[in-house]
Amino acid sequence: MAEGRAADAAALYRRAEIGGDGLPEGCVFCAPAFTGIAYDRANMADSAIANLERYLAVVSPGRLSLDRWLLAPALKRLGELYEAKGDNARAVSHYTAFVPIGISVEGVKNRTVTDSRTVPTNVFGFLDMAAAAGVGAFIGCIGLPSDDAARELGIAFHRELAGGASAAESLWRARVEVAKKRPDDATPLLYVGSGIGWLHGVAAKETAGG
Repeated sequence: MAEGRAADAAALYRRAEIGGDGLPEGCVFCAPAFTGIAYDRANMADSAIANLERYLAVVSPGRLSLDRWLLAPALKRLGELYEAKGDNARAVSHYTAFVPIGISVEGVKNRTVTDSRTVPTNVFGFLDMAAAAGVGAFIGCIGLPSDDAARELGIAFHRELAGGASAAESLWRARVEVAKKRPDDATPLLYVGSGIGWLHGVAAKETAGG
């Protein structure tokens, strides 16, 4: 992959799925994921789609370690690949996989993947339990951040959110702020947002005893 030989890399990833005895071996979700990425970089769209879909279809508790940084990008890329093929239904279903069920946000009903397609609000998303609890967006880390930079980013994010910025704007501003203070620290690049980025925070209601 580093040498730009994506097609050769895809072939090697496929071989990694089969042991010397001809039987399947290795990571059942890693191999199709990396194979799909390699095919995508080789501009082999159909093979990329097939393997990324294989990755999504695997049911395993062990896949959480990979999902935390690859699941959202894989869904987004599949949406783009389906969109390029003119398969609008599948494109929308992948683009909106993180939209919570029945969420009511201003503009969601008219939010478009492109200028011509409306995102449905009844998509069965990945984080169903979180969606049921009202989670519309979340932030994840795709690596090992430094403690100090991570703390500063969290403070900056919530300060921006409390000031009225959207979730996406708050994360962007926080990343920029920390990156300027710590130019040699990659931590700001490790935090990514998923879900509905244009959501805004709301003031917490005081409890009866508060």
